[in-house]
Amino acid sequence: MRAMNDAHRRSSRDPSDRAEDLVRDRVESGIFPRDEAFVFDDGDDDAIVIGDVTIDERTVVEAIGIGAADPVAQLAAAIVEVARVDLNAGDLLALMQTGKALRGGFPDASRRALVDRGLVIDTGTALLAEPAFATPSRAWRRVLRDESGDVGGLLNDIGPLLLDEWAATIVSALTGDAAVDAHRRELRRRGVAAFGMMFR
Repeated sequence: MRAMNDAHRRSSRDPSDRAEDLVRDRVESGIFPRDEAFVFDDGDDDAIVIGDVTIDERTVVEAIGIGAADPVAQLAAAIVEVARVDLNAGDLLALMQTGKALRGGFPDASRRALVDRGLVIDTGTALLAEPAFATPSRAWRRVLRDESGDVGGLLNDIGPLLLDEWAATIVSALTGDAAVDAHRRELRRRGVAAFGMMFR
């Protein structure tokens, strides 16, 4: 009975409180860097400020909910956090995993930039990954999930960019800017390293 009451109290708490608990739990478990300054914006129940990054509460809850078990989801969450655009990490994860995502999940500016950079095709209802996005994404998924025993065998698909560099180009495409080096530094602070995720 006590366990049920505790569960009820947790489920009935404000969503932002539950999100705060989840984030703090991920800090303790190493999913997020310990040296990040975590500040939660009490003035807006729909926003959570992590360090100097404000992201949608639903994105935090959903991304870290799957991120604890999946390094690819952690990567998607980190890219969205650094990009600071109105995009749910789950939509980017869908594009990374399946090569397609609902068009409406991506902001107009991000969608246009992804198309202009040859990373996706916009069908009017969905975004379909072009080889320039799909091929390295598929290769990095295999590396991150330990699905390939030979990283060297994937080098042709990975291309010339390390994981943090590749992720930074995706951030740059989502934001429409050219600040790849700055994005790379921010990604590394969130655990995106050259050949994998540091916080797993």
